[in-house]
Amino acid sequence: MGDRGGLGATPGSPETRMGNPHQSNPFHSTDYWAKLVDYTGETSRDDFTLLEFATLQRLNLIHLQNELALIKADFVGCRKTSEEHMEKLRTLLREYATAIRDLDYLTHLPQVTDPQSILDKRILLSNAFPLLANRAGAPYYSVCLTIRRDAVRKTDAVREFLRKNLPRRLAWSAEERDANKLRYSQRLPTTSVLPLIRPDRAFPGCCGWRLSSCCSHACHVFPTVADTEPRSGGGGSRLVCADHESSVPD
Repeated sequence: MGDRGGLGATPGSPETRMGNPHQSNPFHSTDYWAKLVDYTGETSRDDFTLLEFATLQRLNLIHLQNELALIKADFVGCRKTSEEHMEKLRTLLREYATAIRDLDYLTHLPQVTDPQSILDKRILLSNAFPLLANRAGAPYYSVCLTIRRDAVRKTDAVREFLRKNLPRRLAWSAEERDANKLRYSQRLPTTSVLPLIRPDRAFPGCCGWRLSSCCSHACHVFPTVADTEPRSGGGGSRLVCADHESSVPD
């Protein structure tokens, strides 16, 4: 068992810090620490909205898994160990189990689906820590979770149906595509539920596609699925639930 490198190396060191190596580390700035104290004091104690960072969680877990696989291969090859090697193995197994529990815990936390709450959170973080927010890769664009299970707005059945069944290019916003490229490329449904709009502000169809009837004529609010500017040559800016037969391609 050799010394662990990669994610186990010194945090913040140039050789292990992820991202553009030419960008300075914002944590080396004294201004950052002052802003951290200010942000903590200014935000409400009831602010339990947190970023998921699912890709980073999986990255850590997969790396730990690979380290264990390497140890297994070495052990099977030589059938020897030592007190030092066993101590390293115990530490690694503990980290691996902790990473699994952490990922499982985050997976079961409620998602914040209110777009305004998500936007407010990103604006607060971006204003407080501009050196981080302005880095490439949209650092603060991640699924928002909450540890307050009573704080999540209920999702109506119509919007949930559209979220899972609409073509990706309509259900996914440009910002969410940029922040979740892997999920988008895997053709998975968006994790966000877009806000409701009034039917008199929406077009009954978009680009010639129609949706099957999925809500009552008495309904006064319809789910917004796309929020883009109208394109020249036809096609509406929003796609809503309408009383037509379904012919929505992907």
